[in-house]
Amino acid sequence: MGEVGGLHQAAGESPIDNTVLPNIMTSAESKVLLTGGMMKGMLIRKMGARQTKILVALAEHFRSTPGHPEQYGRLHELGAVEVKEALSHWKEWDAEMLKTLGIPTDSFSWEVLVERGEVVASYGQLSIEHKKNVHMYLKAELAPNEEEVAASESKEEDKLGAFVEWCKKNPGKTWQDDTGKHKELLMLVFMSNKYQVLKRTDVEKHTRHRFLAVEWDRNVPLKTLEEDGTEKVVRPCCQEYSRLRKNAFPYADSHGLGISSGGIAENTVTNQDKDGDGKVDNTSHSLAYQLGTALPEDSSAKLGNWFLTDIEKILSESKLLSPSGPPEHWLPCEELHEVGQNPRAASSIGETQHTQICRSSVEDWPVFQLEHRPLWCPDLQAYLDMCQVGYEADAFYVKLKTRDPAFPPIVAMLQELRMTCMKEFGPKSVDFNCWAAPQGDGWFVVIFAPLAAIECDKSTWTCMNKDLNQAETEFSVPCGTVDSSQGKGNIMLFGDEKWALGMEGAKVLARLYDFNRKPGSRRVVQSFLLERYAYMDKIERLHGPVKVMHAPKLPVFSTSMGGTSLVRTNATTT
Repeated sequence: MGEVGGLHQAAGESPIDNTVLPNIMTSAESKVLLTGGMMKGMLIRKMGARQTKILVALAEHFRSTPGHPEQYGRLHELGAVEVKEALSHWKEWDAEMLKTLGIPTDSFSWEVLVERGEVVASYGQLSIEHKKNVHMYLKAELAPNEEEVAASESKEEDKLGAFVEWCKKNPGKTWQDDTGKHKELLMLVFMSNKYQVLKRTDVEKHTRHRFLAVEWDRNVPLKTLEEDGTEKVVRPCCQEYSRLRKNAFPYADSHGLGISSGGIAENTVTNQDKDGDGKVDNTSHSLAYQLGTALPEDSSAKLGNWFLTDIEKILSESKLLSPSGPPEHWLPCEELHEVGQNPRAASSIGETQHTQICRSSVEDWPVFQLEHRPLWCPDLQAYLDMCQVGYEADAFYVKLKTRDPAFPPIVAMLQELRMTCMKEFGPKSVDFNCWAAPQGDGWFVVIFAPLAAIECDKSTWTCMNKDLNQAETEFSVPCGTVDSSQGKGNIMLFGDEKWALGMEGAKVLARLYDFNRKPGSRRVVQSFLLERYAYMDKIERLHGPVKVMHAPKLPVFSTSMGGTSLVRTNATTT
């Protein structure tokens, strides 16, 4: 959604691809944005001063004139509700009195004061209608006449229009995948009278979606499997950035998103101490940073989200966002955070890679505290285990307990396991739930669960497991997917019937994992772990042709913080 009269906030390939907005635009747009921004600031400051003067004048009048409520004499000290209530009666007051006090009741300042009941402090406090009026005025005053622009426009500038529009819609991408051509056109933009490239720092002042850029190193290449069975390196070993921003539709505590890098320069700040007094006098950014989306450094850094589980990103973010030692070693206000990435069926945004981040620890989710046959693996510096959640043998997850979740051998092992499953079943016939969180004592738990490629009808939110040829309704579950939220027990529920199902706790999680299971996946994982790490998975239960005859023993789940966390909401997962 765009700000009225400001920079349009929708950009890029998806609703969340707008953390860094395009900084290439027409000269008219830049003039309205920059000069108009300064004029808006002056307007707000002037309006605030006038409104303060009005309230003080009214308070002095009411104090010296009998017959008015006592609080009217303190009108400039009251809160917005009291002021708004008092001013709502202004039409009953003596018009001559208002004129004598110098209060123009037909002015913009008075209209906004009566509407809000408080002195305006920022442009964002104005109503939509008021913003439209301000924008229309600025556009009329600042933007050139369209006919004059068309008459003076050169053919070369006209050709740049397609390039400029493409850059707006594809921030962080390279024109026709040709860096040389992109730079050539960008130079023509710099020499053009019609178009301008603004500094990224100027555009950031008008960006609503703020983020923190967190740096981490990719030590294991991110791979995928093409439809013809060939391996493809999507991202090589390199320095990466995650943009941490809030989730507009939260369904967990302190819920945020870890957006993949936009392929542009980050964290290139130079603090200057010119007079040597130890204080920063000036903060400067590199040219690459200021060029922003107009000149991407690495257009391949923008990744999709579906069927591309970025294990190293998940594990690196979990490590970065949580204290690594016991509580006595934590810094003030440090918190534990979990990180996961939703499989395709639970993700509504496929164009932009994003992880799910929230404040939590392993201790909050008993389903991830299960143990079966933990084995210490020196090569991984971790305990390796396979834990069955459901009644079916394939309803399980691989568990790693380690002090360093982003340890490259762990990343490489999970990456190889992911590729092995994709080669066995097909690149889009198997999906994964990868999740990592701290225990709070210096140890981290990493969960990796192979899943069926669940198909979800978003119009009815009904899920189908094509491998089983069964729908979620046949399993009596309140939701259809094992993902970064519901796979741990934080279930989003719709209606009383599903709420009642969710209250079953452990049993409903067992059925949910059964529905999401990928038939044959346990056999593949067993073989992989036995061959590489000598891990022997003994199920130790009798098996029928389809079902495990004896259900696995699970801990007792409560329906509160310690077990399934039931969330009634109309939000959708991303």
